[in-house]
Amino acid sequence: MLLFKALITADGVLKRLDRQFDIVATLKPLIQAQVARRYTDYASRRRLMQLGSQVLDSSQSLPQTLRLILRRLRHGRLQADIALTNLDKLGKSLESAAATLAIAIVTAAFALALAPWLMNSDVRILGIPLFPLLGAGCFFFGAGWLLWRLRGK
Repeated sequence: MLLFKALITADGVLKRLDRQFDIVATLKPLIQAQVARRYTDYASRRRLMQLGSQVLDSSQSLPQTLRLILRRLRHGRLQADIALTNLDKLGKSLESAAATLAIAIVTAAFALALAPWLMNSDVRILGIPLFPLLGAGCFFFGAGWLLWRLRGK
């Protein structure tokens, strides 16, 4: 994909420099030579021989390995060593995400439960209803806190 993207870009640049230049006609003999060299009978036989050698090497040890695995399975002694890297970081990230989610859920629950009661109260500061003002303040604080946390990651 990157090769085709580069060729398309080069074609566009070269068309601006010289309208008569045809990148396909220029590259066609080079590509044909590479394809012919890669897929000659000799190259194909060589790749086939390498593959056959790898299969033979694997096939010699395969029956012994299978017998060992089956014996261990019968006796219940099959063990697996799994190395998990960065498991501590994953745990901390999940813990942080869970705490954030828990705070968000509890806050939303309180807001939904208290909203009708607070909107009907008539407490005012400087003529402005107190609870909508507190709600707006909490919203801006929460949005700022969320943006700060997301920016840090």
